[in-house]
Amino acid sequence: MMQQSGKVVVVSQHYPPDPSTTAAIMAAIGEHVAREADVLVLSGTAGSAAKAAGGKPQVVEVGNWMPGKAALLKRALAELLFTIRMFAALLAKLRRGDVALTVPAPFMLPYAFAAAAKLKGARSVLIMHDLYPDVLIMAGLLKPDSLPASAMRGLNALMFRMLDAVVVIGRDTEKLLLRYGGMTSDKIRFIPNWATLARGVRAVDPEILRRPAFLDSSRRVEIDLVRQHDGAEHRYGKIRIVREVHTGVDGGQSGNYAAHYGAPVGFGQYSGDHERDHQ
Repeated sequence: MMQQSGKVVVVSQHYPPDPSTTAAIMAAIGEHVAREADVLVLSGTAGSAAKAAGGKPQVVEVGNWMPGKAALLKRALAELLFTIRMFAALLAKLRRGDVALTVPAPFMLPYAFAAAAKLKGARSVLIMHDLYPDVLIMAGLLKPDSLPASAMRGLNALMFRMLDAVVVIGRDTEKLLLRYGGMTSDKIRFIPNWATLARGVRAVDPEILRRPAFLDSSRRVEIDLVRQHDGAEHRYGKIRIVREVHTGVDGGQSGNYAAHYGAPVGFGQYSGDHERDHQ
């Protein structure tokens, strides 16, 4: 998707020294592509330009205000302001023939990103970590038929028409995207999340299992798999254990345990489940 004359523009609110997983992924992409092409990173993280000074890729900071997570109204305003600033930065930096890449963080960013790329004649790629409004509906924050949910779906349809490619990290996401008229199968690329640790046999870390493995009255337990990396916790999977009870014709009961493992593909969604039953 790259042209010889164009550059690659990586757009991200999070970039090192931000310790988040998104920052690490976007930095890995930018640094890898910079070996073969000119790369410009538009970053919303303070200090990211200084950290990358003198090296590749080139990093330009875009002003970003980050209120605390509990200040919901301030966070919404901050994310709107950041999206507007990033839109202006894209209009200033993008050129025809460039390739631009971003993620939905904040969730408003991809709409401005796709519009700016279209206006400037650049090609655009979205790495779809979360699909809105679906994640908000699954979290119980929005009703499926609410006005905000309908508005997001309308914006999604326009955005998908403008985007050149969408990278999904879970196989189940494709069928959700294809509900939109502006999305076609040839635009979708499935690339699962990759491991950032070197291959090798390691001792089991007891801190991986963050919740006790016992069944409560609902006969179900969910265990998050979490690892420490760069001083932060990263969830990389979930084990679900369910006890299924069967009552025979004589009134007796028997049961089995079904264990499922899934890797996260979005908020509350897991793909690639594996099941094992124990009597």
